[in-house]
Amino acid sequence: MVDFCDRELKKIASNSSSSPALLTELSNNSDFEIRSLVASNPNTPVDILMKLGEEFPDQILENPVFNLLLLEEPDSRFVRLSLARSTKTNPEVLAKLAATEKHDETICCAVARNINTPIDTLKSMVVTNWHWRDGNFPLHLTYEVLTNSSMPIAYLEELLCLSIGCEELLWGFSHLPNLSLRMIEKLAENGAVSPALVEHPIVQKSPILLDKMARSSYDEPALRKILKNPIILPSTVEYLAGYNSPAIRNIVIERSDVSKKALDIVLFMQKKLGTPIDLLNELAEDYRFQKLLIDYPYTPSEVLEKTVDCYYVPKYNHDFDKREREYKDAFNDRNMVYKLACHPNTSFKLLERICVKLTQWAAYNDRTDKEMLRIVQDRLYNHYVVQVDTEKEPKIIGDRYSRENLFEPEPEDEIPF
Repeated sequence: MVDFCDRELKKIASNSSSSPALLTELSNNSDFEIRSLVASNPNTPVDILMKLGEEFPDQILENPVFNLLLLEEPDSRFVRLSLARSTKTNPEVLAKLAATEKHDETICCAVARNINTPIDTLKSMVVTNWHWRDGNFPLHLTYEVLTNSSMPIAYLEELLCLSIGCEELLWGFSHLPNLSLRMIEKLAENGAVSPALVEHPIVQKSPILLDKMARSSYDEPALRKILKNPIILPSTVEYLAGYNSPAIRNIVIERSDVSKKALDIVLFMQKKLGTPIDLLNELAEDYRFQKLLIDYPYTPSEVLEKTVDCYYVPKYNHDFDKREREYKDAFNDRNMVYKLACHPNTSFKLLERICVKLTQWAAYNDRTDKEMLRIVQDRLYNHYVVQVDTEKEPKIIGDRYSRENLFEPEPEDEIPF
């Protein structure tokens, strides 16, 4: 074939007398038009037509050999798949294929992708297959339905609501060219897919949508784009000032409209002295700052008290995997309660609350009095042994009560926000 120019190759590809071997070789040619002519040639082998059918579905149906196969082998997979792929196929035929080929995913997806498929058929394909797979959407099929350009926006909105629990489908929705405002609002709530929408024209002009995405997304490049948009709300800037990334906080500082509150949050994240009490109280209500407030050496006792209830002791769960997860979470929580118990501003009242919740950690604090330690001893039922030494004398005497016997919490990694 190297000795032929493109014009000669096109003549060979369109010539019905060309040998099947020659047409097979031409089916791999890099020229689009040559491959299209091979797909239309009646002398092209069926297996090659099957391969070219995905790229040239309409040419396959126009090929004279296809009419012959339609008469001789109407039930062959090649005929059914070719009909499913072609935009020249009658809508009634596509509806019949959707009803009879439920277990052939390739044919079903081709029907779902076909712009001639009736809307009611597309809807029934999603619903039927939803039940067919025990309540889970077959992702490929549903994706083809939602990307079909003939789908009305109203149904896409309905389908989006049904797909909220499936991030793979939500990602597909986020790349649709015809998203409505309602769909964008719904997608903006999902942090995994919202980054794909940051540069959408509707989003770029909506401070509310940008704020919603800033609060749901953990994608740093997306958050940078949001922060650099001049129309975002002051509250969005203040929220991102608490993001655990110096790069993000530096963009906050560089904004000409940055508020004092945003700067105070940045300084708090850097553990600098001087964060206003009212701001610390406000941060205590935000889950992102619960552990940071305990690590912050200047947090007053009344603010620390707001953080203790976010930690828990898990109950026994018969589900092993769930039990493992819960105990892992509890272990991380216990580390933070240990830090809370050792915080220089922790009050006696707060130590009592800690003692009730996780008694073994309260014994670490030198200010826990003798009576409280006896309560600790009673509550531990001899499962743990504690001894807290002071400069003068130990509060509890006994060989079993030594710090060495207590489990030392591992340092917790910094949590990304």
